[in-house]
Amino acid sequence: MVNCAKIPELIAISETKLRNGSIQQVGLENYDFLHADSETNAGGVGLFILNGVCYLPRKDLNINLPGCRNLWVELTSRNDLEGITIGVIYRQFLQY
Repeated sequence: MVNCAKIPELIAISETKLRNGSIQQVGLENYDFLHADSETNAGGVGLFILNGVCYLPRKDLNINLPGCRNLWVELTSRNDLEGITIGVIYRQFLQY
């Protein structure tokens, strides 16, 4: 992000492939990292939020479908962003 004219306040990532115990390998300086890990070797989502951006995790918006990982936050402090809800979703292909 060295070449960015403005540092992004939010960075959403799908298919993180994170599982329990692998979180210590992830991080960006000056960002909080929220994540919904995968139960398999595919899927998972993450959201980097710049330090100082106030947010409220919105677990009430989670989509409960097989193979679906999602994460929702509501931005709560900045006037130009207040009330905006951001979500990142990954739904793994499942064969039935």
